[in-house]
Amino acid sequence: MRATQENIQFVATELDHPEGMNFGIDGQLYAGGEAGQIYGLAFDDRDRLLISCYVPDRIYLADTDGKIEILMEDPTAELMNRPTNVAIRDNKVYYANLGGWHVGAFDFDAGPMPLRYPQLR
Repeated sequence: MRATQENIQFVATELDHPEGMNFGIDGQLYAGGEAGQIYGLAFDDRDRLLISCYVPDRIYLADTDGKIEILMEDPTAELMNRPTNVAIRDNKVYYANLGGWHVGAFDFDAGPMPLRYPQLR
């Protein structure tokens, strides 16, 4: 399918420069942008959302009740320097650092959200 004016639709407007997005298990679209510089989003197998923040240098964890906590932060930007993406594997969170030009990791209490593959006919 070719993108045309007739088949493109806006699903969210008035966002502050959305730079990262993902769908939750609840079907909702989660997006982040320049206010707080949210870049990376990943869901774990407990339906919690990890959010990497470019500025400040933090990774948040949001649960299904709306509680948000700081999972990791680095005020000096030495180990985590402008995190732009997060991924979960083998009970570790991996994060990409735009400012530090490296990928870091730390232990985590959950795995990634299971992939849902479409049924092909």
